[in-house]
Amino acid sequence: MKNQGIIFHGADKNMVLERAYNFAIEYMLAGKECHCTKKHIYANTHPNFLLIKKQDDENEISIEDGRKVIEFLSHRPSLRGKRAVIISDFEDTSHNAANSILKILEEPPIDSILILTTTKFQSILPTVRSRCIKERVSRSFLSATNFESAHEFVRAVLKDVDRTFIENVVNFIETKRPNKIEFSKQNAENLEKVLDVLILHYSFLCSKENGIITAEKIFTLQSFARLIRNTYPDKQAAIIAAYEMVNR
Repeated sequence: MKNQGIIFHGADKNMVLERAYNFAIEYMLAGKECHCTKKHIYANTHPNFLLIKKQDDENEISIEDGRKVIEFLSHRPSLRGKRAVIISDFEDTSHNAANSILKILEEPPIDSILILTTTKFQSILPTVRSRCIKERVSRSFLSATNFESAHEFVRAVLKDVDRTFIENVVNFIETKRPNKIEFSKQNAENLEKVLDVLILHYSFLCSKENGIITAEKIFTLQSFARLIRNTYPDKQAAIIAAYEMVNR
């Protein structure tokens, strides 16, 4: 992953923060030595995870908070595996703290990710934005834990996508020996939708299993999707490659 920072932004503060937490869990579980749980992440008690947010009696995220991030990432992790830092409400970060975070993004530590959340995307320094992956979180983001099946979850998130198409893709994923060539040929022009369904399907499985292998598949797919949406010339081959990534 070229960028070691990601900005989640949107109008709903709680929804954006939930997406950040889920991404942190996915990222950390992609490190095979990591045995993190949602309970430890949400409680901010996992030694490889750090949450920074403005305190109730403070006006901003201070330079001291920025130093905490630097110190956390500069030392060898307490446990083997990947590390994640969430800075909530990054728009409240002081100028000095933002510059200290920028230095981390310019020289990111190995196996570490910096996750920023904001409801005021344009207020973040352009130099910070340019060094991060950006993802807008809208009300279409729903928690997979609230659904009984992958079909139901994917349909709820991708409301604008034809149900028959979703059923077709999910059935393809769940078939033990699918005809990859025929499927990819029929759906080449819908590459982005296929990738969306693939990612959501494994996100659903991860929410139910909380498994390392499933989370690693999600992160691999997300990285691949960002790479190929605009650069992969052979859409049919891209679908086959995406499927094989998660079915090795």
